[in-house]
Amino acid sequence: MEKEYRILTECYIDYMIMQAILGFSPNDQHAGINDIGIKLEKNYKGRKAVVLIDDDKIKAKFLNDYILQKESRQLRIKLLRHKKDLHFAIQISKASESWILEACKMAGVDITKYRLPNTAPKLAGITKSTHAFQDTRLQQVLNTLSQKKSKHFEWIRSCVNEILVEKKSTSSSKRKKIK
Repeated sequence: MEKEYRILTECYIDYMIMQAILGFSPNDQHAGINDIGIKLEKNYKGRKAVVLIDDDKIKAKFLNDYILQKESRQLRIKLLRHKKDLHFAIQISKASESWILEACKMAGVDITKYRLPNTAPKLAGITKSTHAFQDTRLQQVLNTLSQKKSKHFEWIRSCVNEILVEKKSTSSSKRKKIK
């Protein structure tokens, strides 16, 4: 039986962030922001979908059909909802690397103890690699943020839980909450 929802990510590091937050792998990782918009429209019309994207150089055209549902300016995260469909976008600002560094700072996690750089441009050199999935340092720092219940991670976890337990029209089934 197919899941009633899909979790998609824009890039490698966003996939790893969601994996650390949720405790399981998202359904799809894409090669860019506009690829997600095309996939949502083509494959998930009428089906619940959550995407994690960052707000960097390339602006997502598909977000023109979304409205702000809630945001945390302190954590630089927005939850957006499609105007007509069951699609949600969690947008972190600016690039994922800056956001991770900020989350580490607020959670008291010294990223250099994981042998990772403490500047966004140098961290991007690692996260933009096709080998990012295999980088245990990235996995460890993201898992540490999740275990420490980083405010950044908890905000996203809360949004995903709200979305997944939200009833689909007249459906009375309950969804499993992510712990």
